[in-house]
Amino acid sequence: MINTDSIKRQIDEDYCFGLAFDHFKMIIDNNIELEAELGSGVTFKDLILKKKSISILLQHRAIPTPSVEICLDLLSQTSTIPIGTYRLILDNELTYMDEFLVID
Repeated sequence: MINTDSIKRQIDEDYCFGLAFDHFKMIIDNNIELEAELGSGVTFKDLILKKKSISILLQHRAIPTPSVEICLDLLSQTSTIPIGTYRLILDNELTYMDEFLVID
């Protein structure tokens, strides 16, 4: 059985969300092709990132587990409805494993 308590103790919410913000910034810096995916004249400068969740993944078909998933919602400055989600996946030692950016 996986001891989730030891993983929970390692999770510093501010650190994890800060890490996700930093990784998101790295993938969008000077990425014109990715910015074009936003559509509707929205640019990365127009985005507001909102903390969504930190989850411990115990089982996943494509991601080694246990792992930690940090989610950020992407909102435009003119809407309260998310236009996408950024997900950062860390291993149980909080080391980078993968990331996903989904734009609706």
